[in-house]
Amino acid sequence: MRRDRIAFAFRALAGVASAAGLFAAFPPFDQSVNAWTALAPLLVLIRLSTPGQAAKWAFASGFLFWMATLSWFPAIIKNNGPWPLVLLGQTGLSLWCALFWAAFAFLSSVFWRWIAERCVAHASALRLAAVLMVDPVLWMGCEFLRGWLFSGFAWNFLGVSQVDNLPALQVSAWLGVYGVSGMVMLVNGSVAGILQRIAEQLMRRIGTYDCTLGRLGPRKFARMLESAVPFLAAVAIWCAGASRVRSGAGGETAKMRIAVIQPNTPCIFTADNDTLRLQTERLLGQTRMAGAVHPGLVVWPESASWGLLPEDAGVMRFLSDGANAANCPVLSGGTEVVTESGGTRRYYNAAFLVAPFAGLSATYRKQHLVPFGEYIPGDKWIKALQKLAPTGISCTPGRDAAVMTIAGPDGKPVKIGALICFEDTIPALSRAAARAGAGVLALLTNDAWFNGSCEPLQHQQQSVFRAVENGIPLIRSANSGVSCIVDRKGRVKRLESDGKVADFHGFLVGEIETDGGTTFYTRFGDIPLLVLFFLFAGGIFVCWKNKVSQRKRWECS
Repeated sequence: MRRDRIAFAFRALAGVASAAGLFAAFPPFDQSVNAWTALAPLLVLIRLSTPGQAAKWAFASGFLFWMATLSWFPAIIKNNGPWPLVLLGQTGLSLWCALFWAAFAFLSSVFWRWIAERCVAHASALRLAAVLMVDPVLWMGCEFLRGWLFSGFAWNFLGVSQVDNLPALQVSAWLGVYGVSGMVMLVNGSVAGILQRIAEQLMRRIGTYDCTLGRLGPRKFARMLESAVPFLAAVAIWCAGASRVRSGAGGETAKMRIAVIQPNTPCIFTADNDTLRLQTERLLGQTRMAGAVHPGLVVWPESASWGLLPEDAGVMRFLSDGANAANCPVLSGGTEVVTESGGTRRYYNAAFLVAPFAGLSATYRKQHLVPFGEYIPGDKWIKALQKLAPTGISCTPGRDAAVMTIAGPDGKPVKIGALICFEDTIPALSRAAARAGAGVLALLTNDAWFNGSCEPLQHQQQSVFRAVENGIPLIRSANSGVSCIVDRKGRVKRLESDGKVADFHGFLVGEIETDGGTTFYTRFGDIPLLVLFFLFAGGIFVCWKNKVSQRKRWECS
């Protein structure tokens, strides 16, 4: 009984420590250094537990982390979000994300158990492989699945915590944000090896050590390598990233001046006349001031234009007035309506490019819609559900990346890949735009739904990786913040006022390079990661199934 209580306390402490440490690595605390060691207690728990125990405790730890890191959910209640549904959404999403922690823990524990029970002769090499390759790849693969399955929730991957660590950030150009997660996991695995040796000594002294796990007994030098080699690998990767940050583009690069407008108008489901007047005055006023520096492009946020385009003549005049005032194209968010031949009207959350004295020149339709926000699942088959959409309009997703072309300062065309709302959190969408020829990414978003919370900061951090992954700059216009310009190496220039980055209005002017190159990640995407992940995960699963089958045969005999 005493042994069980001590084991329970150890696992509970490890799970809580990992959840709390990793939570502090993201906004609002932003202690990014925590991420390098936060998961080490959880990794020790995994190595010293059965697969079932590891999965259960990792699930509990993951749930604590996600409930804390999604603490911005209740901010939407003040914007007429029904509090029972908001809290249910936060809890449900946290449970879903915790499942991927559990999946990682289960697979990792099976592998470590297999090393202990079957491969004594090569234990040292296999343990090193587990820390150096298997655990990082399993974690990266589980993150990918979380961001992809059932439309995915690609938020706060482990690597996102290193958004201000420019050398670490450069791994994204090869393996995406998942590569940075893997790099951080290398160091966590290294620290876990040290903690494990301490834990084993304590457990032996109090008589709670699992003898099966103790059969391994590799030499001290081998255990030292188990911690040293992954750490040195992470240092080498970091140094390569630092070299990439210092490297230039290899000659003169074309640059274009752009302006980002942040109107900071209220975010409400039904806009009244005062709100619309305020939005109009701020957008046009700030655009006129930005036009004094002769930008090549002005970017307005999502929902900047009200009404239904292109049929609303008043809204079209408003967009044209903005482009004429700046004497350059304006990229603005709004709602597009398309009436099909049968009379069916389809609504799209869209981005519109309007040229000065020429009108609408290009449109992008948002591809990744927010369920229960922009549509109700199943509402295209059950029409009555469309009435439950919060905005009163059930949107239809766009099908493809749309690359918009404007004239650059040197006369060469500049191609822009537009993104809307949370689409900057999804690596595949930015990569598709880059592969379609985009030399610049432009995000139009409206985080005013979460004013007063850490959500705008967490959201902005996701954007930075899209620029580095594809080697092209990213322009970010948000209604209330955070608006910024990100260069191809991940350097961020934010719109700030008295130390604030949100909840104020203003505009930001900056220059971007328009002739970026193609990265390894743009060319190959997640294929290398997925090949390794399914190879490792498949092999581990087969080993586990064989072990279960052998146990059943033994019990039957």
